[in-house]
Amino acid sequence: LRTGALGLAEADLDRAIAQKPDWPDARFARALVYLKQGRYAEGWPEYEWRLRLPGHGWSGEDLPQPRWDGGDLAGKTLFLHTEQGLG
Repeated sequence: LRTGALGLAEADLDRAIAQKPDWPDARFARALVYLKQGRYAEGWPEYEWRLRLPGHGWSGEDLPQPRWDGGDLAGKTLFLHTEQGLG
C-alpha cells in the first residue's frame, strides 16, 4: 500500500481473502485500498473488519446500547467515542 501500487495490492488481497475470507488483516487492508481509490461504497463496509483485528482495543462492545446501524436518529441520542485515539 505504501508504494502506491494499489491495483497489485488489491489483486493480492483478493487472492488472500478468497483463501481465507474471515482474515481481518486482509479485509482491513483491502478496505484501505478501496478508500484510497475513492471506492467508498466498497471500502466502508470492509473497514468494519478493523473491529476484529487482534489488539484493536475498545470497540464499544461492552456498552448496553447497540451500535448505530445508520438508521433514522430523530428523537434519539447518539453516543460518540474515540476509537483510534485522538489526533
